[in-house]
Amino acid sequence: MAVGGATMDGRVPRDFETLRTTILERRTSLPKRIAQIAAYALDNPDDIAFGTAAS
Repeated sequence: MAVGGATMDGRVPRDFETLRTTILERRTSLPKRIAQIAAYALDNPDDIAFGTAAS
């Protein structure tokens, strides 16, 4: 299980490509709704980075 943002092997994603790879590796183990959110985040990184919670 991830603790404090670290992956299961202790690595903390430091850039988008590492984060993307980590999410893609773990997507089959994610609950359905979290997998949908992860897919949206990967497809729309600018919205996630620069959007607001209300948008």
